[in-house]
Amino acid sequence: MPSVIELGPVGYGRLRERHSLKCLPNYVESVVSYGTRHTHSESSIVRETYPKAYWPGEGDFAQLEFALKREGVHLQLLREMLPKLSAEDLTAFVRSKPTGANTRRIWLLYEEFTGKRVEALPDVLQGNYVDLLNTKQYYTGQTIRSPRHRVNINLPGNFEFCPIVRRTEILKTFRAKQLAKRCQKVLDEIPPEIYSRALQYLYRKETKSSYAIERETPDQKRTRTFSDALKEASQKDYLLKKNLVALQQMIVDPRYVDKGWRDEQIYVGRSISYTDEEVH
Repeated sequence: MPSVIELGPVGYGRLRERHSLKCLPNYVESVVSYGTRHTHSESSIVRETYPKAYWPGEGDFAQLEFALKREGVHLQLLREMLPKLSAEDLTAFVRSKPTGANTRRIWLLYEEFTGKRVEALPDVLQGNYVDLLNTKQYYTGQTIRSPRHRVNINLPGNFEFCPIVRRTEILKTFRAKQLAKRCQKVLDEIPPEIYSRALQYLYRKETKSSYAIERETPDQKRTRTFSDALKEASQKDYLLKKNLVALQQMIVDPRYVDKGWRDEQIYVGRSISYTDEEVH
């Protein structure tokens, strides 16, 4: 690596330090220096060095604009930081660049993460819609339009729960192998009756193994119920409370059925005595 004199972190790194944010570092770490532009990658971290001319300014929104443009989308940091910033500062920032793509992204995220509409800013009435996530950098979800900001919200989740998956070279390599298509080809060559018998065997084996973990021996009815639940697993959304609770009610001993979320402490451990427990 060339020798440089660092002016310090820029973008998410600077904002994380400035606001003492308790969040994971971004996968890109940027600095502005007196040296030349270069990139250094090690493990899962990419370190970017920019010449002094790239310095965006000290302001939070200037740093944030740099981050969105050059370091991607860090939702955890944005959720922590944006509520710390004032609506007045956001208003001034948006008015300075009202049609900017990253300006509108920041504005949208600010209102989402603060839960407040900035009344001083009118809706955007013209211009193209911009994607919240760059589809060349990230795997995205179904698009929901925000007419106020003219932004396509294409997260693979929602603002309450959203895994972010980058299109890394490793994932691109796996996708190029088309493993799902190759597996389907193998399955298509299996006679239907053999395939059905194999599935039934695997469902029964998984059922017995699952109950064995709990040191239980289910009767025939509960075994059949659990096996049927496995068959339906790919057709229901078990992140929904009603589906998850219904599933629990189907497969556990009736004495331990819950009507909703558990509200007592759950842990893995062992009993040491009548009153003492060891938590693993």
